[in-house]
Amino acid sequence: MSWRELWTVLIGLDPPLQYFPPAVASIILFIIIFSFCFCMYRLSESFPPTIKMLTQDFFKTLAFCTYPFGLMILRKYHGDIGYALCSIPLNTATVLILSSGEGSPVGNWLLFVKGSQSLQQCTIRIITQIGAGITAFRIGKTLMKLDLHPSFEENLSQTECIAALNVAVTTGFIIELFGTTWDVWFHSQNFSDNLVLDKLLKFCNSSFTFCLGGYPTGMFRDPAKAIGLTFGCKGISPSQHILVYFLAPLIGSYLAYRFMLHSTATKGNTFKPGKNFIDKKGDKKKKYGADSIKKTE
Repeated sequence: MSWRELWTVLIGLDPPLQYFPPAVASIILFIIIFSFCFCMYRLSESFPPTIKMLTQDFFKTLAFCTYPFGLMILRKYHGDIGYALCSIPLNTATVLILSSGEGSPVGNWLLFVKGSQSLQQCTIRIITQIGAGITAFRIGKTLMKLDLHPSFEENLSQTECIAALNVAVTTGFIIELFGTTWDVWFHSQNFSDNLVLDKLLKFCNSSFTFCLGGYPTGMFRDPAKAIGLTFGCKGISPSQHILVYFLAPLIGSYLAYRFMLHSTATKGNTFKPGKNFIDKKGDKKKKYGADSIKKTE
């Protein structure tokens, strides 16, 4: 059912316009996506610990994997600047409000690498997140039926998808690997004691990295998002997809972690794994993109 039909049913009048501008249509999508994920995320707080953890992972990942349906419209009509101006505050707000759980398999992989969770727990959580990515595709297609903008109908009319990889597989692997390495390392730094400003700066970098690598590979840096939105698309085999969009981000994040360990050791610090990027200062918690680093006494 389109938004115009919903308007007529709820209001009893014909809608004042047929389509929304692309930016407005995208923002409406973001509000719907975030509201749904936020409600389910909050509902999970009453669940048993294990179910709560998996549910929070699922809906946090679902939000990040569904946002591209609106972000790509912004990028198409407003370019990289329009994309960045919306994605930076959107991602920052999502991370700050949905503060528990992981929003990408890369986060759970790093927790395993650091010894913060077992391989079995890591595997279950990643499978849950990949399920969220696949669900995001279905939800995104359903939201396209609202027909908020002409591009929604264009999206629905596509009978087959084309892979985001526009370079050789080896080149794509290298781009996704080092894109993830850079992004994970950048998120591990502490740029400000103000948590909001710190996250904004980090997502500015993420947005910039995407704009640089968006054409060659899609610069996913997120296996759940890549599998959910593009697995099985024309132009890339399943094995190549796994290599470029699953293995490359995991290897890239591992390289970033090893680099953090090395740089910390050379500065005479000790790296304390197992705290899920949380450092405590007084009673206030601040989240970083790496485990807490404590100066050797």
